[in-house]
Amino acid sequence: MRRTHLIAAIACLVTIAGVSQDAFARGRMYHPGLGRYMQPDPLGTANEPPMARNLSASQFTQRDPTAQYTDGPNLYQYVGSNPVGYVDPLGLWKIKREGGKLAGAEAEKDDTIEKLAKEIGLESAEFQKWLTLTGGKIKTPGGVKTLSGLKAKDVCCPGEKVEIPNTVLAYWAGHDWVGIIHGKTWVMWGTEVGTLKKRGFNVPEKRGMTAADFEKYIQTSTGSKELHGIFFSGHGFDKTAGPPPTSGGVLTDAEKGGNGLYYSYFSAWNPAYKPAFGVLFACYTQNAKSVFSSNAVFWGSSGVLVPHGFHLFGPTVSSLLPPGAQGTKK
Repeated sequence: MRRTHLIAAIACLVTIAGVSQDAFARGRMYHPGLGRYMQPDPLGTANEPPMARNLSASQFTQRDPTAQYTDGPNLYQYVGSNPVGYVDPLGLWKIKREGGKLAGAEAEKDDTIEKLAKEIGLESAEFQKWLTLTGGKIKTPGGVKTLSGLKAKDVCCPGEKVEIPNTVLAYWAGHDWVGIIHGKTWVMWGTEVGTLKKRGFNVPEKRGMTAADFEKYIQTSTGSKELHGIFFSGHGFDKTAGPPPTSGGVLTDAEKGGNGLYYSYFSAWNPAYKPAFGVLFACYTQNAKSVFSSNAVFWGSSGVLVPHGFHLFGPTVSSLLPPGAQGTKK
């Protein structure tokens, strides 16, 4: 079923204009009140004759007609009849983020891995490093392919399912107390982590790692194709700190900041692929941008960052990653 971001917009505009409650969307009428199309899916009908049964062979002579449907036997539905749980603004892959280390993605008509990468914020050139094929194979119009034989521009057959990274590391490296207020409360840590979980991500909370352990976590979790991104709050340093050359970096434990074991340089992170999400609330973290995908949702400070309380002068995760972005829950 072809879906489009124009559906909701057109339906809204037409309703406001008072012309009709319905909206025309790519060959079919969409009814916003019913939350469904008013004509059947043209891709879901194959004009096959009724199934005949061979009594001697005890089997049907034609394939099950329900196998032809690209989005289920209901030819009028939108996003699997679950517009609350799913969003399909561009008619692309249907993403299902349910809090696991990996998330599911289901192809629809004309979907490619290149489109999937753009939708979730990863690099299409690196897809073999972050994509997991269900059963190790995927159907394309050109035949069944393995990951090594698949190309980013190959069209995947409707209904084919894959798995994508769905873990966001939430790393606390700040001070426990800011005066009489707990550091996490001061920067709304709980709210930010809660937003990531509401978006459907698996969000492990970590702290107290040495730089080596922190870097190993990034490398291991990208090596297992789990890491979607990093949410970091703490302290950072610029390119002039440490022995040259350096890209700058972060302290993985502010309480032990004087110990060189906790200086993690961005150049040492070395993920297996560039993550799709990076929000780093620390000084000079803009220098980490090259570690993340060119399609990533990214925020870092370009200079000294004063941790103003309750995000009075800084972006929130909710504003940077609104519902539906990167295939998240609405």
